[in-house]
Amino acid sequence: MVLIYVGMLTFQIVEFRFGDRYLNAFDCFYFVTVTLATVGYGDISASTTAGKIVVIAIMFSALTLLPVLITPLVSSLVLSDDDTKRFVRGKANYSVILGHFETAVQINDTLEGLLHAEAKNDKVVILGREPANQHVLNAITTYQYKDRVTYLIGSGMDAKDLERAKVRHATAIYIIPNRSVDDRRKEDQKNTLRAWAVHNYAPNVPLFVNSLLPESESYQEMNVHASLCVDDLKQLLLALTTMYDGA
Repeated sequence: MVLIYVGMLTFQIVEFRFGDRYLNAFDCFYFVTVTLATVGYGDISASTTAGKIVVIAIMFSALTLLPVLITPLVSSLVLSDDDTKRFVRGKANYSVILGHFETAVQINDTLEGLLHAEAKNDKVVILGREPANQHVLNAITTYQYKDRVTYLIGSGMDAKDLERAKVRHATAIYIIPNRSVDDRRKEDQKNTLRAWAVHNYAPNVPLFVNSLLPESESYQEMNVHASLCVDDLKQLLLALTTMYDGA
């Protein structure tokens, strides 16, 4: 709307000042709208060089701004929040991620690990607990991921949602915690329940769980292929560094 208003006002002033031609507000609005729509009926046109320059500026502004404004809308439509959306299986292998991502860095780090060069035909299904924020949407709709990542909204403890994600046919399942939570123990408890539910639904698919607390691993190890706590790795690396420095 700002582009239309500025365009019609500038066009009206320029045509009057340099061409001694008065166009009312509606005619200017009509002209700018038709120009932006690339219809170009020709019943109203620029009669001065300055007016033509204004028209060119309007068109270049539209070409620059409209994609920026339309892309988030298209992303929202493609990644619909409809809880009936399903992943369509093909011949490619795919992994399923149950988790929550806050930033583009988090989602990119995860996808780079799964969709590496040697897995160029593989795909990823993300079963999120809530709609993806704009950072995540922008990350998974880039050219390298838009045809390889499917984002669904659902619960890891609901068999219908697991079926929508085609969990039973996945090559692997990953449960990733929300690292921004205040109560890390409660988050691990919820993911332990999700791990039990997923294992009961798809017992033959390798299941990997990322925990926030080391003690959570003991509750998950019976139902998962591997349980990994990042804090454990940090402590191990710290211990190895200390041993190396003291050697």
